[in-house]
Amino acid sequence: MVMSWVDIRRFDPLDKNACRTQRYQVSLAPGMSVLNLLEQIYSEQDETLAYSRCCRAGVCGLCAVMVNGKPRLACRTAASPEMLLEPLRGFPVRKDLLIDREAYEAHRSRLHLYLERQSCRGARAEALEPVAREDFERFKIPSRCVECYCCVAACPAYKAHPDTFLGPCSLVLLARHSFDPRDTMDRRPLALEAGISRCINCKKCDAVCPMGISPSSVIAALKQQIEEEHHDL
Repeated sequence: MVMSWVDIRRFDPLDKNACRTQRYQVSLAPGMSVLNLLEQIYSEQDETLAYSRCCRAGVCGLCAVMVNGKPRLACRTAASPEMLLEPLRGFPVRKDLLIDREAYEAHRSRLHLYLERQSCRGARAEALEPVAREDFERFKIPSRCVECYCCVAACPAYKAHPDTFLGPCSLVLLARHSFDPRDTMDRRPLALEAGISRCINCKKCDAVCPMGISPSSVIAALKQQIEEEHHDL
């Protein structure tokens, strides 16, 4: 057990001028994650600390925070001495490390992120059509996304154009359906609405994706698919 400290950026929604950094002394044990550390602080020192978590296994994506200036999943990031924890950048803050996802997800809802199968309209499909392995491998990768928004927090294009670019996460989710041969929707207008042309392929999203997706490669493949189908992007 090692004694250390952690600084946490605090924000009180009842007093918007009360943004501050608070220091906590903590006990670090081998194998402890950032989420374990937050739970220790909450249970032993400060029940007013607000943060988000659910699965504790890197599946829900809710515990993403800035760790020493980099977006990370708290449950998948090892705790270390003398850390600075801040709320995920690019999103309104509800309280402390708890961000407001609702506005972003409301914009994303326009992308029809579901499988559109026109052949099944009006009647139940008698059998699901088979999917070739190469097609499955193509949409399997973007299907790993847990919507933690680490890539959005790291994206300079989203920071510069939050009103016209939905960021890497939304395009990865869109690609998941666009790459699926069972999907019958023309995803080009949705990709344009999401601002796909604003992606500058800086690969900063790749460096922070906890699922190893490489969002920049997925977006590039989506761009190529649209160009091949429409020749005018």
